[in-house]
Order: sequence, then structure tokens, then C-alpha cells
Amino acid sequence: MIVSAADTLAPADGTTHPTGYRAEEAAASHKVLTEAGHRVVIAGPTADPVSLDERGGVRPLLGWYSPP
Repeated sequence: MIVSAADTLAPADGTTHPTGYRAEEAAASHKVLTEAGHRVVIAGPTADPVSLDERGGVRPLLGWYSPP
């Protein structure tokens, strides 16, 4: 699964808006895929850390997980 690494969007009007992936959407997709027998790897489109959209009601964990 590819999730957003962007933490803001800047539309043409010059304002900025917070953004990122929604944890509940990623969790629902992860559940469907793993229950179907798929191995899921979550990554961002760049080398930057993925960006959680805190408006989804979930706060990010401290630290960074690196798979073995």
C-alpha cells in the first residue's frame, strides 16, 4: 500500500491545508488485504516519512518502525 508523505496541500489560492493518510482508511484496507491472504507492505511515494492526518482522530506513534 502506498500512503501519503505530504503533510500539507497548497491550492492555487495560496492557502495551505493539512493532509496525510487517514489511519482508519489504511487499517480497513490492510484488514481486507491480509484477510484475503496478501502480505501488506506500507510505504510512501518518496524516502520521506509517511504523514498521518491527525484529523482522523489517531495520533502518530513515537519513533519509527523499520522492518527486520
